[in-house]
Amino acid sequence: MNAARAAWIQSAAIKQMPEELAYLPKEFAIEIDGVARELNIELSTVKTHAELAVAMANAIDDSAVKVRFCNDYDAIVITSVSSSVRCRGALSEALMMKNYF
Repeated sequence: MNAARAAWIQSAAIKQMPEELAYLPKEFAIEIDGVARELNIELSTVKTHAELAVAMANAIDDSAVKVRFCNDYDAIVITSVSSSVRCRGALSEALMMKNYF
């Protein structure tokens, strides 16, 4: 890991979300070290929070960025060795993503 702190982005607790995660907005944007990427995440087959994390990770497709569902926090957690990662877009808003450093 770099000397700079790793980025940490966490959603609000999502265990109370509706059963049908596939109805979440698909638009998601992530900015890594100043490079913005607009993504559309395929959610039509997503049925669990862990599958949502996998779908997000597949869309981001960056080995420096990890996405997982954390049972301890009941939240989607995005970590990166980069010290500059930001999320935005409809999916980010629906999950109430917040940056922590």
